[in-house]
Amino acid sequence: MIDKNKEPPFWQFLVLCPAAAYKMNDLHPTLLSPGFRGVKWFCEEKKEKKRYWGIKKSGKEERVVDIKNWRILDKLKGGDRRSVGKANEVVAEVMKEPALFGEVFMGMKSDDPVLRMRAADVIEKVAKVHPEYLRPFKKEIINEIARIEQQEVQWHVALFFTYLELTDQERTSVIEILLSWLEKSKSKIVQANALEALVRIGGQDEQYRDRITRILEKAIATGSPALVARAKKLFGKLKTR
Repeated sequence: MIDKNKEPPFWQFLVLCPAAAYKMNDLHPTLLSPGFRGVKWFCEEKKEKKRYWGIKKSGKEERVVDIKNWRILDKLKGGDRRSVGKANEVVAEVMKEPALFGEVFMGMKSDDPVLRMRAADVIEKVAKVHPEYLRPFKKEIINEIARIEQQEVQWHVALFFTYLELTDQERTSVIEILLSWLEKSKSKIVQANALEALVRIGGQDEQYRDRITRILEKAIATGSPALVARAKKLFGKLKTR
């Protein structure tokens, strides 16, 4: 039994019946944090007599996690940032089992830059097909994930924004983030994806339309060949809106 007055160890394996998962949250209310979604659905719908669960701690956050789910991140580790590793294999697994989406999302908060990059790659590829999977994470994306300075994460996050339904205030925040990346990032991919997101998100906003037009014109005049090609295509889209 978990003592709610003591911090759980980093990995604590438990064998629990579904009802015990609810009791765990009563004892330790931080366990079912926004980072873990689906435990109650699983307990109510699957009806297994036993299931292996554990407490996973990441920074200050603790979550009840199906052991099978946290192993998914192991497939995204190893090697360096020049390789996507087994990211496409993980994409296929998440498409088959959407409950894994939240665990892969948490990989972007890892201290491991390779894991962060590959987790972002997986999330972007899945969200392109199922943008609804991103919706519960919208605030985390805008307020936390977008703060990650790693360029390989930023180029995916720029596209995350295009899959979200944004309020006026959120759209303003996102546009400002994208503009700052265009100004500060040295990555051509970040710049290209930020341009794409700006046109798709802010192209119809009179407050930003003229500014986005000037940014595209500058990219066409001074950008790399790849960026010039992307900017010309986006410029055409902007004019037809």
